[in-house]
Amino acid sequence: NEFDYSEKVTSYFLDLLEYRDISNDIASRFEVEHQSPQLLLISNGKCIYDASHSYIEAESLKRYL
Repeated sequence: NEFDYSEKVTSYFLDLLEYRDISNDIASRFEVEHQSPQLLLISNGKCIYDASHSYIEAESLKRYL
């Protein structure tokens, strides 16, 4: 079954080449090491899940939603 998270999550895509300063601020603010590609799940102002590269998996993300 396909998981539809659109009602639970607002997603954003950040172009790192165009907005490197914002990317650096996000990494600092949420205390994550910057990687690309990378997925961060932010809840109540805190990063509760992050994954990059081949570790980005919908099944893992579902546990946090």
